[in-house]
Amino acid sequence: MRKILHRDGTTAVFDGTVVITRDWFDESGEIRMSGAQLQSSRRYRLIFDDDKVQVQFTDGRPFVNIGTHTAQSIRHSCGDDDYRGRYFFADDGTWVEAWEVIGPRKSYRSIARYCRA
Repeated sequence: MRKILHRDGTTAVFDGTVVITRDWFDESGEIRMSGAQLQSSRRYRLIFDDDKVQVQFTDGRPFVNIGTHTAQSIRHSCGDDDYRGRYFFADDGTWVEAWEVIGPRKSYRSIARYCRA
């Protein structure tokens, strides 16, 4: 589940599932906001190295690198929008991902919890 708090006070909640393979991170589910329910999905390419996972957009552009530390900070610039993230890994099947996005196009905070089924 992911909760998203937009700067205007609007809150959205995403519920769904993730399938992680050797090559892909595929997330799909439903997002609820202001009484509306919409289908939502995202996909990232994964490249596993010895000490990190390179996360890329489907077209090969880099997104972030995730290391082997239990807690780590991540940063990504997307045009004028600045994404600052934190990953917290409890074990090999549970992690929390928090983002603060600041910019002219997007401005929100989110927190997501992932658990192996």
